[in-house]
Amino acid sequence: MKIVKYISIIIASLLCISCIVIGCFKFYTICKDSSKSTTDKITYEPEITYETECVDVIVTDVDCKYWYASGTHWHWNISVVYNGKTYTEEDINMPPEKVKNAKVGDTISVTLNHKYSNGQEIYSDIDIK
Repeated sequence: MKIVKYISIIIASLLCISCIVIGCFKFYTICKDSSKSTTDKITYEPEITYETECVDVIVTDVDCKYWYASGTHWHWNISVVYNGKTYTEEDINMPPEKVKNAKVGDTISVTLNHKYSNGQEIYSDIDIK
């Protein structure tokens, strides 16, 4: 009975040792293979930059509505063109004076916000304040 017990302990120990050796060998192989070509596995985070500039734009469309119903309500939107690109802003708060007084063809100053990823423009919008 003692011999069977010892043999089963020896077999279990050999099985555990072989699993550890096989696992270490696989880990070593993966690490060895990944060190051959590291450029395929490295990913770089994009460089995000922002730029803000104040520019004069031409108003192409303006709509400013005001009404009173148990309080003052506003809804306005404006479209402008700068360098051949159209920007639109819409809000439900009281508009700035330059939006209230704007007419199609007028020139107003706005803040132009740009977002770049690795030097390529990915987003731009206007801020009329």
